[in-house]
Amino acid sequence: MAPRAVLRVARKVSRVLSEQQVPHALAGGLAVGFHGFNRATKSVDVVVSSSARRASEQLGPTTPVSGQLKGICLNVGRVNVAFLFVAKPLRRADLTSPVQVAGLPIIGIDPLVAMKVVAGRLKDMVDAVELLKVGQVSVEKVSKRLSGKDLKQFRDLVKIAGLESQGRTKESRRITLAVFARAAGVDLKSARGEANRDLSPDDEISPQ
Repeated sequence: MAPRAVLRVARKVSRVLSEQQVPHALAGGLAVGFHGFNRATKSVDVVVSSSARRASEQLGPTTPVSGQLKGICLNVGRVNVAFLFVAKPLRRADLTSPVQVAGLPIIGIDPLVAMKVVAGRLKDMVDAVELLKVGQVSVEKVSKRLSGKDLKQFRDLVKIAGLESQGRTKESRRITLAVFARAAGVDLKSARGEANRDLSPDDEISPQ
């Protein structure tokens, strides 16, 4: 679940963007939770059009977002906020019809999963698998947003979600390690160590 401070900042950011008439939709951990996989989050990710640069000046100084997705980040209070600009695998239409939850615009589950695949970190892949297990993701629609290695990775995540839903944990862990090894550019032994450092102790991937 999101701490109250994170939700307060999300509402403040959404209000500022709305006042500036900037199309936007919440993504990241908040959106993952709203779509059915509850996990803790300490940050606010917002998909925006490029016009958000002007609105961000009301919130504080910005720095570029690191990683595969493009955007800017800033601190609001003690909460990190990332403005992620619309670019592949996202589409401008994703901002015109967000899901409304508790007065907040939330990005749809299909573009959210596509974002997670492209971001490519272990926690993003875990989020994608858990969202697939919710059963509301259109595999066909997400696939159309992806290409190359991202599409291959998504197909593997779909397979992992299916195995986990069937209780076939050993097989799903084997594929999970292979996917993470490919994403991180390391061998399976190194991938297991990287995965265990990136997950909480309760989630560690044991040798199989």
